[in-house]
Order: sequence, then C-alpha cells, then structure tokens
Amino acid sequence: MTGTAPKGNTNCTLIQVALLAEILKAAPVNSNDLFRIMQDLRVQPRWEDIALPVGKQVLQIQNALPLMICHLSCILNLNPIL
Repeated sequence: MTGTAPKGNTNCTLIQVALLAEILKAAPVNSNDLFRIMQDLRVQPRWEDIALPVGKQVLQIQNALPLMICHLSCILNLNPIL
C-alpha cells in the first residue's frame, strides 16, 4: 500500500482519510503507537495541510517535531526518521 491516492478516486480517498483520522483522534491510541505507524509508513509532514494546535505557529511545530521524534525513538528503541 502506497501513500498516494488512486486517480479518479481522490474525493473518496480524502473522505476515507478524514474519517480514519477522526476515529484515531477519538480512540485511546497512544503516541508511541501512532509514531510507529508514521515510521513504518515513512510519513513526512505536509506542513501546509496540517491543522496546528491553537496558538502555535508552523515554525514552532517544525522545531518541536525532531525533538519529539528523538524522544519517542529513544523510548521505543527505534532509529529516528528525520
């Protein structure tokens, strides 16, 4: 499974992704598990498409992400993806 949407089915795929993201947000999933998924799929943030936490700017989040990745990698004994 790749991270690209099938051609001609973009709207359906976006709806599916949005629904799955909302399910994950409401589920009791911890950050360690989400990090493993991101690392397994080699997810790279698309900053222009990310809803930021209230009061945060893109640069703040961009600077915080490598620290969070390093922290979670150390906890899980994984190689960080930067």
